[in-house]
Amino acid sequence: MDEIRCRSGRHVIKSSQDRRPNGGCIRCQRENQRRYSQRIRDKAKMADQLAEIFARPTLAELSARLLTAVEPTP
Repeated sequence: MDEIRCRSGRHVIKSSQDRRPNGGCIRCQRENQRRYSQRIRDKAKMADQLAEIFARPTLAELSARLLTAVEPTP
């Protein structure tokens, strides 16, 4: 018995509920959405890491803070 498969050939279409209104495979759409959401989370995590890195004071800034903290005030 031949199986009806989605356009990508990865999933068997068993009923009309396996298809989207546009004719696409519902499982392919879910997998694509899952990958897209993961990429968005990864990019947000990377943006947070970069913000943390650039928010750290540089050596020059730390030196300036130490000098102003150590210098006696007149």
